Amino acid sequence: MKRKPLDLSFVECAYSEPFTIWLSYKEEIKDSYKTQRGVEIAYKKLKNLSNENPDIAMRIVEESIERGWKGLFPLKNERYSISQKGCGASIWEAADNVLQTNQQRDYFY
Repeated sequence: MKRKPLDLSFVECAYSEPFTIWLSYKEEIKDSYKTQRGVEIAYKKLKNLSNENPDIAMRIVEESIERGWKGLFPLKNERYSISQKGCGASIWEAADNVLQTNQQRDYFY
């Protein structure tokens, strides 16, 4: 029985290229999405992992393909802000500040 084609009309123009590349890759490795819900969840995950940045989304897709992964994951060895659209410091800066504060505190005790 042939499956009904998936509806991709929900994909925003800025994410069209990375998401289409991802879907093509999934077909190539014979692990394509079988349900509409599955493809929509994958799209939402890509947007969330990329902090809604299409350039980061493309890098996530490229890295996942390069490493032969079947899923989408955060970039390895990448320090980018996971804060809300540029508001505040990245988690890495915050962690560095905590470490420096603790080191200074230990020095005086």
